[in-house]
Amino acid sequence: MTSLRQFRPQDLLRMNLTNLDPLTENYNLDFYLHYLIKWPSLFTVAEDQEGNIIGYSEYQPPISAYKCTQLIERSGQ
Repeated sequence: MTSLRQFRPQDLLRMNLTNLDPLTENYNLDFYLHYLIKWPSLFTVAEDQEGNIIGYSEYQPPISAYKCTQLIERSGQ
């Protein structure tokens, strides 16, 4: 089962698996920290039952970004 919660600063070091897709544009930590400080309520992570981050979403009007691990993409969940 997947659960959603607000993104926390320490999640920056745990979200690497979600950005391994070569088609995903990766940003440095400063970008994510700035985003988290400016719009904390618009940055969400998805965790599996073991507490691993399996995806995240960020919303900055008018742009939305959703990303999940390749394992989840292939499972159809």
